[in-house]
Amino acid sequence: MELRRSHWRTSRAELWVLWDVSGSMREHEGRFFALAAALESVSRRARVFAFSTRVDEITSEVRRYGYRKAAAVVGARLEQVDGGTRIGRSLEQFLARYGGQLRAERSLVILSDGWDLGEGELMGPALRRLRARVGRLVWVTPYTRRPGFEPRVGALEEALGYLDRLMGPEDFESRMPLRPFPI
Repeated sequence: MELRRSHWRTSRAELWVLWDVSGSMREHEGRFFALAAALESVSRRARVFAFSTRVDEITSEVRRYGYRKAAAVVGARLEQVDGGTRIGRSLEQFLARYGGQLRAERSLVILSDGWDLGEGELMGPALRRLRARVGRLVWVTPYTRRPGFEPRVGALEEALGYLDRLMGPEDFESRMPLRPFPI
């Protein structure tokens, strides 16, 4: 007896989101929280992480509460995280904690302006390791639509060689409605 599939089963890509919550991203936090929450809602296997000088998983807060309460809970929790960004160190920490769980079916979306306070030498190796472990690596920066934008800040310029796509939040807004972040 030979069993054949009449159709291939499609599966959704798994999304993991790394959201930069540093001081330089403060003015964009509402829009980026809305984007992180919308991306999390696409799949029950999605995970959301916040980073600045360390990495914290916030999936349970985003998932457990309704949008408004999740925004308030995450906002209160992230008040303690504010400060300069250590993107390279945060990516290394993310890989140390969660790298073994990364798979080719997963897409990693980094939400960041790319401003980094140092340790640029960590960026290349961390991004190379991430690129080898995930199916797609996407960077979303708030500045892509600004006139004259060029990805010249250190971390973002370093990342270009490893990315599948460089996007702005506007690229998602036509596909999914983003609710405002209550402040």
